[in-house]
This record gives sequence, C-alpha cells and structure tokens, in this order.
Amino acid sequence: MAFNLAQRMGIPDKFNQKEEINEIILFCLPAHTTHYLQPLDGAFFKTLKINFYAECRFMVQNNPNRVLNPLQFGKLLGRAWGN
Repeated sequence: MAFNLAQRMGIPDKFNQKEEINEIILFCLPAHTTHYLQPLDGAFFKTLKINFYAECRFMVQNNPNRVLNPLQFGKLLGRAWGN
C-alpha cells in the first residue's frame, strides 16, 4: 500500500507494467485518510497515550527536578499499560 506514492514520487509507467506482470495491486490513498484503516490508532493507542501522559504529569508534579531517563520511561509505560 502506498500513500500518495505515485503522485509524490512520479512513478514511471515501467513500474506500472511490472505491477501488471507480477499481479501487484498498488493502492494510492488520498492524504490524511490512512487513519481510517488503522483502528488501533484511535482505540488502543489513544488510550495508552492518554494514560502515559497522565503518568508523566504525575511524575513531574511529584519530582519537579528529575529528568525522564530510559529506565523511568519503561516504568511509566508499564503503569500506563496497566491502567
């Protein structure tokens, strides 16, 4: 699946001929429409993102002088995942 690939990259006709020979179907979708094809972005990841930001805010409020490091990132993500 290509997102506006033909228009952006100027795919030559030679590529289109190879598509037909190899039975490849190339989809060129309009910009800003691919999120409709990815329901996890709206359902699962949106909730995870909201919970993760809440955990980050909680950490910053309780530890204003600390910087988020990779170990803390994992812990915060784990807490957000559990919510």
